[in-house]
Amino acid sequence: MKSLKEITTNLKYRVRNFLLYKIALPIIRWCGKDSNYVKHYDKEISIIRKGEPGCGIDGLMDSQVKDLLYLLSTQWDSGFSIHFKRRYFDAAAKFGLLSPLTFKDDEFGESYMSGRNDLTAQNKRLSSVFKSNGKVYDIDAFSIRTSLQHNIDTKETVEGNGLTWSGGTWVHDKESGKWFFMSRGYIDTKKNKTFMGENHVVVPTIEIIDNNCGTGTFIMSITDKDLIPNEFYKDYTIDSVFDTERRSDERLKEDLEFLDSHNDEFVEVLKKLR
Repeated sequence: MKSLKEITTNLKYRVRNFLLYKIALPIIRWCGKDSNYVKHYDKEISIIRKGEPGCGIDGLMDSQVKDLLYLLSTQWDSGFSIHFKRRYFDAAAKFGLLSPLTFKDDEFGESYMSGRNDLTAQNKRLSSVFKSNGKVYDIDAFSIRTSLQHNIDTKETVEGNGLTWSGGTWVHDKESGKWFFMSRGYIDTKKNKTFMGENHVVVPTIEIIDNNCGTGTFIMSITDKDLIPNEFYKDYTIDSVFDTERRSDERLKEDLEFLDSHNDEFVEVLKKLR
């Protein structure tokens, strides 16, 4: 038998859904039935669907986009004022910032132990920003794209699958001739007073595989320091020593020995990314 709390909660959602879907939304749709926003949207979506059947969005998502446009049309924005509103809406819809981070202690949550016994705290305004060991970093500062794939057994280099994902990569520094691991962008909180977390970049990488089982097993991703977009350095710095040393001792030793044994091969292959 359901508790009184469960019955009350269930009733609350039933009433809310009735008011929203049976009363509020039909009224909003009627008020915006002549919306130029919706007319423009329908026209653009139809062009996409004619050119590439199955493209665009259908069903529930299509209806929800229109509902947002219906509501927007009831606010009688001009072509000028809508740009101001969009700035705030876009940021809020992405859980983004409306003003720069301050990096003050009260902007971070409670500290907890993570990784290699690091005392870490997450920023309460921007969830991708953390503070650990006196350093502040953004785990979304960059993503890596698999541009090429190199097989160390067959020595073949082919086009990668183009997938973009969050994660670390080994980076070759031509000046020092050394490799370092990169997994985040570090923020100089003393100099950066305008950080909004907007200068995220995509770094092209080569996926290194072997010929295990005939299909290939992923070993690591590599790239060259020169391939990190300049946009990255507007907000972030690289801490090659700290990032590399955060790898587990055993894994770090294995990776560095592997990179050292294939150094000339990988440096040559990286030229194909340029």
